[in-house]
Amino acid sequence: MTASRLPLWTFLATTLLFVASVAVSVNVLPAQVAIHFDAAGDPDDWISRTTHITGFIALGLGLSAFMLGIAYLIRFFPPSTLNVPRQAYWRAPENYPRACAFFFHHTFWLAALNNLFMTALHQGVVGANSESPSDLLLRDIGIGTGLFVTGLLVWCVFLLRFYLKAPRT
Repeated sequence: MTASRLPLWTFLATTLLFVASVAVSVNVLPAQVAIHFDAAGDPDDWISRTTHITGFIALGLGLSAFMLGIAYLIRFFPPSTLNVPRQAYWRAPENYPRACAFFFHHTFWLAALNNLFMTALHQGVVGANSESPSDLLLRDIGIGTGLFVTGLLVWCVFLLRFYLKAPRT
């Protein structure tokens, strides 16, 4: 199976976008950043700007690395742990490597989606901290979350389509 490099390049581009958007906000954020907001959108927890920047970059990159790490390590799990449609076909020794390789390759799209979501979430925090007093617009976070969930569903559909294409055994 010759895999396209588009998911990898998309992941790398969104990683660069995420890190750059967080790094650029250093000059925009106040010394104390409101990072947690109650149901009304009012801040109820603050941290230093440096802690926010380093922590948010670590969180975003860490989540993507975790996703990709698990997707890569699946190839070392017993085939019986693979829970996909047409299990008899995909768990067979001759097909299991292809099933694992596709999942890893496809997870680059999920990691890219995560980077975009983290970018949007950070922009929400920046926007909330640029107002006085700080106020998180739940509408903006809701839109980003809705787009993330929609992207996640699309990712799942493409994943299932691949595993459903296997010949019936």
